[in-house]
Amino acid sequence: SQFGETEDTIWLAPASHLQEPEAVATVAHTPFWGVSASLSPDGQQIAYVVLPPTVPNPEQGADDQAEVWVQPLAGGEPRLLAQNADVRVAPIWSPDGGILVFQSFDRQRNVPTLFRVNIGDGIVSVLASLGGTTAAFALAFASSSDRFYVAQTSEGGTDLLAINISDGSVQTIATIAGGIARDWQLSPDGRRMAFVNQAAGGEWELWVLDLEDGSVLRLEAEDLPTDRQLFSPVWRPVQELITLGMAPGDDGNGVF
Repeated sequence: SQFGETEDTIWLAPASHLQEPEAVATVAHTPFWGVSASLSPDGQQIAYVVLPPTVPNPEQGADDQAEVWVQPLAGGEPRLLAQNADVRVAPIWSPDGGILVFQSFDRQRNVPTLFRVNIGDGIVSVLASLGGTTAAFALAFASSSDRFYVAQTSEGGTDLLAINISDGSVQTIATIAGGIARDWQLSPDGRRMAFVNQAAGGEWELWVLDLEDGSVLRLEAEDLPTDRQLFSPVWRPVQELITLGMAPGDDGNGVF
């Protein structure tokens, strides 16, 4: 996407010619509140949340007055799927592309709620309301599409939750104590989550969590610093390798 003050443009470019993009759609929005978007698993559609220009109080409306749209990349008109979304959280696709999960936040009750919407018939239903947290982060579907993963802050640290797609029941897989866990990334095989943690003492760490038994393993390397911010771990598609970003050091290097 290309972000503008009052509208954003969605571009499509072939991997072999990234310098030759084609505009797919232009989306008008409340000034300075750009869209949050995600690509469908088959690469044929873009889902996005947008805060309409007509929202009278954007600071409050950002929590629960955004709209969820789907735009075909081959052309055609976008389709409105849902309302009452948080504009800061991009919709998340199920592996088969049949369901979107989006988030809304009730500021008065301090409760984030996750909704699911069926792409085919547009039916919207509550997936789960998450009380007792100051922040919740929608992450990803399980590879089997039967569970949805969410991280939420708690007094003990950060909880990783699994929500049953069928009945909305919530299971705590693990609690990461003594720090702030962030930038969660599901492994290609769907069995693990990589995440960055800033420990209570300020050190930055890279961890991997087993989604089956909740065990965690810290990944350490000789050249991986603990005194520089780490972010955005990315799994390699085949190899057991993770690439992540880090704040530049004196050498200007920011990738590990």
